[in-house]
Amino acid sequence: MDAKDNAYLEFLEAQFEEEKCETREKAARRARRHSRADMHANSPQREWVFWLCWTLYAPGLSSLLIIGIAWMVNTSGRGPLLK
Repeated sequence: MDAKDNAYLEFLEAQFEEEKCETREKAARRARRHSRADMHANSPQREWVFWLCWTLYAPGLSSLLIIGIAWMVNTSGRGPLLK
């Protein structure tokens, strides 16, 4: 091997090390971005909004279910529609 080959090998090694560092940096950025997204998705504020909506919405659902069951029991034997 002559000096030209050695210089080319050194260039390739330097380029490989540079790409390896860039890959590590990209992985670190991706990990930070995902951890921020997870932190935002599991924030207490979102949970509070969910429970507020659930407490306002669930009683209406349960009352509709009870009314539906009562209507089905009341009309049993006569079919689903009052005839």
